[in-house]
Amino acid sequence: LKYSPYCSVILVRKKHIARRLRRLFPWPGSIKRMNNPFAKKDTTSSDSTQTEARLKDEITYGVPEVSDLSQKWKVRIKELEAELDKLRSENSRLRREVAELKDQNEMIQKQLNRKNEQSQTLLDELTELHKQLESSESAYEKLECQQRDQDQENKQLSYEIKVLSQQKSKLEAEMREMEELRAITENKLHQLQNRYDAYMEQCKTERQRFEEKLSNERKQSDQLMAQLVEARKGNEQQSLQNRRHSQLINKQRDAELEELRKQIEEMLRANKHQLDLVEKNETALAEQRKTTSDLQALVAKLEGDKAELQHWKEHGAASLTTTVSYLEQRLHAKEEALAVSEFQVHVLNDQLRHEAKERREILEQAKDEKARINSKYRHKIRLLESRTRAIMARARSHRNLLYRRLIYMVATRTQLKRQLSEKTKRIDQQKHFVWKDSSLCGNGDRELIKRQSILDQDDKEIQTEKWVVAQRNFSSTALGIEAEAKYEALRQELDASRNALDQLLQLLDNYIDRNIRSAEKSQSAKGEAHEIPIASATDEIRKRFMDFRQISSQIRRHVLHPPDETCVHPAK
Repeated sequence: LKYSPYCSVILVRKKHIARRLRRLFPWPGSIKRMNNPFAKKDTTSSDSTQTEARLKDEITYGVPEVSDLSQKWKVRIKELEAELDKLRSENSRLRREVAELKDQNEMIQKQLNRKNEQSQTLLDELTELHKQLESSESAYEKLECQQRDQDQENKQLSYEIKVLSQQKSKLEAEMREMEELRAITENKLHQLQNRYDAYMEQCKTERQRFEEKLSNERKQSDQLMAQLVEARKGNEQQSLQNRRHSQLINKQRDAELEELRKQIEEMLRANKHQLDLVEKNETALAEQRKTTSDLQALVAKLEGDKAELQHWKEHGAASLTTTVSYLEQRLHAKEEALAVSEFQVHVLNDQLRHEAKERREILEQAKDEKARINSKYRHKIRLLESRTRAIMARARSHRNLLYRRLIYMVATRTQLKRQLSEKTKRIDQQKHFVWKDSSLCGNGDRELIKRQSILDQDDKEIQTEKWVVAQRNFSSTALGIEAEAKYEALRQELDASRNALDQLLQLLDNYIDRNIRSAEKSQSAKGEAHEIPIASATDEIRKRFMDFRQISSQIRRHVLHPPDETCVHPAK
């Protein structure tokens, strides 16, 4: 009773409470009898007994007995102190966990900052590598352009060589045709020469035969003339002899002369005939001379034809020699041009071999540089992959830890809500029973305490009543405020962890986007040329990062929800 002055108030007013309860809460049986006077007496009596038992139980439950009051209040106070100790220990434990979570969050933030710095340095190195690779690609593209120009020049030279070979084949065909024409003309000239030689031989033989015949005829005519001269001489001698012996032998001479004259006449006739023959021979000789002159003219004409033929032959040979020399000069010029082009082709082939050698050396250097870069940055790429794997593993572990903490926080929140609801229910019940015990008016909370006429008689009792109510309200509100503060701290911690996870996921998304953009840019700038040594690693990292992006989207969908909403799948 020392610690609960409220009990003395309850004991003093027990009679007043019973009286006012009878006045305020009439029995249901009497109400039924008033409402239904024709009802049976058994039901009203049973209902009245039930309501009396119920009200008696409520009153006895609400009002403790005087003998066990101090002991029950001591037990109740001990229970409340035990619950308060439990709540304080739980509050201290939750504060320790909050401090640990803050320390872990700071450590994770520091690790994330270090990882971000390392990833930034790695990204700078990767950008430098990409710049070097782009410069090497530009040099390689320049070499390819030079190679394409050289190939174009080689194609042009090969086309010119092909054209020159075609022209050479055409010239060779023309030379063969000219040789054939030359052979044909030489054959014709040989045939004409042979025919001319045969004709000249024939003319010579005919001329020799004609000259022999003419010489024979001249000899015969000379013999005939000599015979005629001798005959004339003999005639003159005989005429002289006849003249000398005419006188001697007139008659004989006359007869002989007559005979001689006859003989002479015969001889003259014969001579005339011979002269006619001679004239005929002379005409034939003239004709022969004419034929010889004709033959000589023909021979001269033939000689002129021969000279003209020789001239034309010489002119044809000269023109043929000039054409042959011109063709030989052209062929020589073409051969010189071909030799020059072959020399140029040889020089270009040497240049091409030299350039191919330089290109091979450059490719070997690029390959060595690529291998050196691969060997130099393989460790960094592996370190990047291992770091990404470690970041992903830490993110998974952090996600799992956040899931577990979220489940624990949700469980603690539900437990605290349940405890708070139980405490508020218990406090409301205490308020109700205290209300029923303290105020017997109808509707009101604290104002009704002031309206009570019995409490107004004693200010000390009113103050003690107000102090009890204030203590009760303070204890309930203190518990509620502490629970709300704990809930707010847990929610702030959850929001901080969510923000940290969101920042981590945002950083990883930015890192993934930068890597993907750099990989796509390098692959687009690469074309069909040589491969970038980090492309395969970036592809693998991109695949893993895409998987991690799906994981991060799942984390955002399942974890990063507003605080008032419930988790979608907290068990996952």
